[in-house]
Amino acid sequence: MGRTFEPNSIALIKDQPLTNYIIPELLNVTENTAGVFLYSTLSDYLKAVYREERRRAYARERVTQSFRETDIIPALASIDKISLSDARIAAMHWLIQMYHYLNAYESRNTNNLCSLRSDLFHMQPAQCIKATADFFDIDATDDVCKTLVESDLFRQHSKNPLETYNPEAESERNAFLSTKYSDEINDALGWANMITKQWPIPDFLPGQLDTL
Repeated sequence: MGRTFEPNSIALIKDQPLTNYIIPELLNVTENTAGVFLYSTLSDYLKAVYREERRRAYARERVTQSFRETDIIPALASIDKISLSDARIAAMHWLIQMYHYLNAYESRNTNNLCSLRSDLFHMQPAQCIKATADFFDIDATDDVCKTLVESDLFRQHSKNPLETYNPEAESERNAFLSTKYSDEINDALGWANMITKQWPIPDFLPGQLDTL
């Protein structure tokens, strides 16, 4: 699960949603295997999906064709996936990931699994990196983490290292998307809240990484 964008670059470990479906299997590989489940709020995820048409198609393909996991998730099993709107299908894709984490967390020794919400990482990157390093028993001081956050490497865009990540521009884009697709996003949020009443998704998943 690790690769580099350029032959001489430092390896970037960028997980994929596919991995969430086999969390228990991955954590059982060796005794000291551990993982941090990085996730976004549903609202943020919906805005991310609406950035590009291909992202909507990706979510639909994953839910309706590639994966059958909804059949074993009571809250989602009986839903007709084909007729769902783009926003609702994206919400279902998000819900599948959340339920897989909750099932994995509740069914095993949770010392080797924790969660981190992405907006917290954006607000406190150095603290989150330090907490992650501690969780993996990596010797990293506060100064090392602060230096990393301030480095050019940290500012590289994850999907295009030739670009510089601009959090202000992303905030502006998300505000635009929230306005342009407000009806679809609000509908999906309400729908997700309705179908998960018996199996609610907490605002912060259990096992939250200690970033204090």
